[in-house]
Amino acid sequence: MTKKRKLLICLGGVLVLVGVLLAVLVDSRDPMYQWHPATPLVADFAKIEIQQSSRIPSLCDAKVTIGHGAIERVTEWGSVNRVENVFYVDIVFERFASPHPFPLILYMPSRTYRLGSLEPGEYVFRLLANGVTVKEKAFEVVEPPED
Repeated sequence: MTKKRKLLICLGGVLVLVGVLLAVLVDSRDPMYQWHPATPLVADFAKIEIQQSSRIPSLCDAKVTIGHGAIERVTEWGSVNRVENVFYVDIVFERFASPHPFPLILYMPSRTYRLGSLEPGEYVFRLLANGVTVKEKAFEVVEPPED
């Protein structure tokens, strides 16, 4: 890692700490300085990957990655639900309201949900944030080849 990269990472950390300190020092009863339910601003920062086992093709997981800035957070990842061939998870996503500018630092937390062993067919995995659809991905489970 270069000195320039280390310096940028260190500077980013300092900016995040300053933002957190500002958030802690203000009156938390003022709605201007509180966490509020929100939807991720850029759906492109939400990513869904369907992972199928190489040994058992019908065994599937869905990996969800949510990119967000320093003033946003996922407070609850929820659990996977299923209605027919549609799987969905509804996360609790919040944004901190503040008149102060915060540094643009992108975090990429992820969570993997076990979908289980699925019959061959077409499926959809849908990601919701506070009840609003953010992204969805269609996928297909095929019959394993005969040996």
